[in-house]
Amino acid sequence: MKKNDLIIVIPFLIFIFTFGLLYFFVPDIEFSENENKYLQQLPKVSLKSLLNGTFESDFEEYLSDQIAGRDFWVQCNTVLLLSSGQKDVNGVYVGDNGYLLEIFDNIDMDRYEKQIAALNKFSTYVDVPVYFTIAPNSVSVLSDYLPEFAVNYSQDKYISDFYNGLSSDITTINISDVLKAHSDEYIFYKTDHHWTTYGSYLAFNEIISVMGFEQLSKADLIKTEVSDDFKGTFYSKGNFNVEADVISRYDMKDAGSITVTLDDGTTRSSLYEESSLDKKDKYGYFSHGNPAHLKVETSVENGKTLVIIKDSYMHCMLPFFTSYYSEIHMLDPRYIKTNLTEYILGLEPDEILILYNAKTLSDDVNFTRLGTEPK
Repeated sequence: MKKNDLIIVIPFLIFIFTFGLLYFFVPDIEFSENENKYLQQLPKVSLKSLLNGTFESDFEEYLSDQIAGRDFWVQCNTVLLLSSGQKDVNGVYVGDNGYLLEIFDNIDMDRYEKQIAALNKFSTYVDVPVYFTIAPNSVSVLSDYLPEFAVNYSQDKYISDFYNGLSSDITTINISDVLKAHSDEYIFYKTDHHWTTYGSYLAFNEIISVMGFEQLSKADLIKTEVSDDFKGTFYSKGNFNVEADVISRYDMKDAGSITVTLDDGTTRSSLYEESSLDKKDKYGYFSHGNPAHLKVETSVENGKTLVIIKDSYMHCMLPFFTSYYSEIHMLDPRYIKTNLTEYILGLEPDEILILYNAKTLSDDVNFTRLGTEPK
C-alpha cells in the first residue's frame, strides 16, 4: 500500500474503531429532547426478525440514532445538504430573516373530503352555534420569505375550499387577512410551527368579534417574556444554525381568578406550566402541555360554557377566552377515545369553537370522529 493511501486509511480506521467502542461504553439515549423524538433502542434478536429483515433495518436505525455526538452530526448533515444546493431539510426551508418554514403539500383529498363531511354531520347533532377557523401557517403568511423555486401548495386555496364545502349551520372565521396585515411583526416563531402569543392575540380578536363579543384591547394586557432560548420543532428537524425564539405571555390587567382542572383531576390556579421552561419543548408552558380535556372555571358571571375542539395552536390563545366565559372545556380529539360527539354534548355547551392550523388539519386522522353519531 502506498504511503499516501495510508495517510487516508489509517485515520479512517481509527475513526471507525473509536466510534465502534463508544457504542459499548456510552449509554443509549431513549429520547432526544433536541429532536423531540424517541430513539431506536438495541433490537432483540429472534429467528423471525432475522428472516423477515426487521432486525437488520432496526439495527441500522439503532446505529444511526445512538451514534456518539448525534446532535453534532445531524447539524453537519444539514450544513452539507444546504451547501450542496438542496432547498429543504426534512421538509423545512431556510427562509429570509432567520425563519424556518415548513413545506405544505401532498394534501390527502380523500381525508380532506371526509373531514368536511364529518364536520357537516357534527353540526346536525348539536343545537348550539358552531364556529370553525383554520389558522394559516407561517409558510403561507410569510411566503415572501421562502427561497426561490420552493414548492408550496396554497394554504389560502386549501382554507377557502374547506370553508366552501361546509354547511351554512357552521360559522367560518377568516383570520388569514389580519395575520397577513401584521406579517412584518413577530407573529410566528422562527424555529417552531406555532404562532407566537401575539399572533394568537390578533387571531383571537377576529374570532371573538364574530362570536359576538367586544375585542380585547392591547392596552388591557401585560406582556411578560418567559424564555429567550426556545428552539422548536422546525429546528429539531435539522439542528439548523439559527437564533433562538422568545416566548411571551399576555395577562389581562384586571384578570379574575381561575380554576384549571387537568386530566388526572388535579387543579391549578394558572394555565401555565412553569416546569416546561426548563425543557426542550418550551411551548408546553401553555395549557400544561397536551391535555385530552382541560376544564377552566372563571370568575365571569354570564353562565356561558364554551367547548373548544383544537390542536396546539389554541394553547397560547386560551387565556384570552377566560375574560368572556364562565366555563371553558378544551378538548383534544386525539386523546378522547369514547364517542366524541356524545362526549361534547355531555358538557352542555352554549357555543362550540373548532380551531386547527392548516398543516395539522391536513394530516389529522382524528378529526373525522366529529362525525360520529351520538348514541
